[in-house]
Amino acid sequence: MSVDDQSALKTFLNTGIDQFVKHQEVVFCHSDWHIERALLELEKHKLTSAPVLDQKGKPVAFIDVLDLVASLVQFSKAPVPNKNGDVSTSLETDDFSMLMLRNCRFHVQNVLEIIDLSKRNPFFAFPGNTKLIDILKIFSTGVHRVAIHGSDEKLSHVFTQSTVIQLLHKNPVLLGSCKDKTASELKMGESYDRIVRVSPTTVAIDAFQLLHEKSVSALAVVNETSKVILDQVSASDLREMSFYVTGDSKFNFKPFLLPITCL
Repeated sequence: MSVDDQSALKTFLNTGIDQFVKHQEVVFCHSDWHIERALLELEKHKLTSAPVLDQKGKPVAFIDVLDLVASLVQFSKAPVPNKNGDVSTSLETDDFSMLMLRNCRFHVQNVLEIIDLSKRNPFFAFPGNTKLIDILKIFSTGVHRVAIHGSDEKLSHVFTQSTVIQLLHKNPVLLGSCKDKTASELKMGESYDRIVRVSPTTVAIDAFQLLHEKSVSALAVVNETSKVILDQVSASDLREMSFYVTGDSKFNFKPFLLPITCL
């Protein structure tokens, strides 16, 4: 890396994070919202996460699709009775009334009830003049996003790992020699045996349960005979699937009983 490139990198790393997101449209949820409304907001804007604001406009948490998956798995296994007194602890053994009861119990949860339920996205908030290098240290621990607040502590922007990737894509010189290396040379990715995967016939709820148990964000859909990756199932798929059956704004557990390739 040349002297000029080193200087550019130093300037880049010491820039306040609010300088990179000046024109960002911030989508957020309120702390008194139910999960169903939050899901609709995430789906509307095709987001995997959004900050949650208190009544004063201060960011207090992030609601994340990984937390929604954790809650989905939790509710899909909770004991649910029907009118005859029978109890089911699985979507597969639910009758219609049980499924409707699960739907109701799930979507009336307050967003704060599921915050960091997945234990994978702790909440951080920083003033806008925080240096990028300091945020990268936070990201290196597995954190995906942080909230940015002004001097009044109210939310101003959100800074994410995706923002960093976009910045590096626009300024590849900042990557130094890494920009010319392949993913395998950088030892990125996993071998086939270590890929968390499901077959095309796997029922959706089982796929999401595996995703939660393995603490991953996506699963490969694989033909086990040919070992060909056909598709993927990610936590963000939960947004669309939640309203798949009715096509309206009502959450429904029914699509989670279908094979993942039917969705």
